[in-house]
Amino acid sequence: MQKAKEEMEKLKGEAQANKDHMLWVVWICYLDLLSDTLKAEADKLKKSLEDEIHFLKGRVLELESDLVSKSTEVTSTVSGKEEVPSSYDRLSKQGSLHRFRSEGTKIFH
Repeated sequence: MQKAKEEMEKLKGEAQANKDHMLWVVWICYLDLLSDTLKAEADKLKKSLEDEIHFLKGRVLELESDLVSKSTEVTSTVSGKEEVPSSYDRLSKQGSLHRFRSEGTKIFH
């Protein structure tokens, strides 16, 4: 009878160890699934941000083009009437648009 009790206790211990092991396996599977889900969400967010950056870079190019066009228009209007203000000359000569563009793209990198 004592031997049967000892065997029962041993089996209970093994059953508990197996249960604990299975709980760890379930927990690890859950974490793996959660990791995959988070990675998929991060990839979607990254793609969305890359698309937004692409759109904004295109918009910057449009605005630069409009600025050049309007500057040319202003220059041709002003050229016959008076000298172009020195601040406009400095802006053009120093390539401020290029610096703005370079600094603007640094934000996105």
